[in-house]
Amino acid sequence: MTWVLSETVTTAIYNGRGGADVVSGMASSFAIANLFFVAFGGIYSATSVIIGRTLGEGNLEEARRQKNWLLSGAVTFGVAMTFVGFGTTAIIPIVFGKLSVNAIAICRSMVIMMSFFMPAWVLINAQQAVARAGGDTKMGAYADASITIVIMLPMLFALAKFTNIGPVQMYLSVKLLDVIKITIFHFWLKKERWLNNLTKIGNEQDSVNANDEVVESGIAVKSV
Repeated sequence: MTWVLSETVTTAIYNGRGGADVVSGMASSFAIANLFFVAFGGIYSATSVIIGRTLGEGNLEEARRQKNWLLSGAVTFGVAMTFVGFGTTAIIPIVFGKLSVNAIAICRSMVIMMSFFMPAWVLINAQQAVARAGGDTKMGAYADASITIVIMLPMLFALAKFTNIGPVQMYLSVKLLDVIKITIFHFWLKKERWLNNLTKIGNEQDSVNANDEVVESGIAVKSV
């Protein structure tokens, strides 16, 4: 819900910084960026499966090691996707040849900027995948909600009201907050709330459910 709200508000503010050129240029840039944003789903799924399987086996030390090399691999993968993003700028004049010169310039600037952020964004997705694989769903929710509501949206409104910077520079200012998010996630993961023996937890839950069934059966017998 927070993400939907923030994206709706930020898109409206970005588009409000200009006319048709800004709207078409920003929209086109996100369409191009989707070509390399597929990295997020890939790294998230791979990390979740690897960590989840190891935690399911109860091998906590191995999960610690996997977490470290998966996060390092995410950064490396993000760097590779940065160059993929740079490559997609070549198709902008071909795909969006009917746009104005200003719109194409905005589109190209946005794609280049988003390409630079790929290592950070892929790392964030990997960090969240590690936490969720271990059953820690609070990390992403708390950090995203707090940063979005307390810092990002007020800063965005202030930039829109008190400055004349363009939408590309405004987007850069907002996305620099991801450095804070990465830092919070780093220290959160070090607390190892995600490092749980999922097999043990599952067995304990099964025992609780079995006891509940026994109690309910006893109540039913007494009632009869």
